[in-house]
Amino acid sequence: MPLKIWLMYFAVLGGTLLLEVPTVYLMLRRRLPPDMTLPRLRLLLAAFGATLFTHPFIHFVFLRGMHITGWKFHLLGEIFAYIVETIIFYVILRPRPARWAIYSSFAANTLSYVCGLIVFKLII
Repeated sequence: MPLKIWLMYFAVLGGTLLLEVPTVYLMLRRRLPPDMTLPRLRLLLAAFGATLFTHPFIHFVFLRGMHITGWKFHLLGEIFAYIVETIIFYVILRPRPARWAIYSSFAANTLSYVCGLIVFKLII
């Protein structure tokens, strides 16, 4: 792939991380089990790691590998991110109550998706 595509991808990934990690942190910081060791570090690493796992998978497997484009790409990508990140948050962080793993994943991914649409419309 050309360098321009890689630079664009890393810019998008950086923007996604800047939006999603603080969103998840703010939503789950008071929902973690009280006996968890290093809760804040664990929370930051889980939020960062979840995005670092799902984002490349969506862009390189769905878009480039499976050639899914248009509304199907957006729909499948977001559903994949919601489900996988919810599972990661629940397994690693065990928020109390558990539904907060769903809420935080949904909020973070929806925020980054909507902001991405806005930026895309402003650029193009």
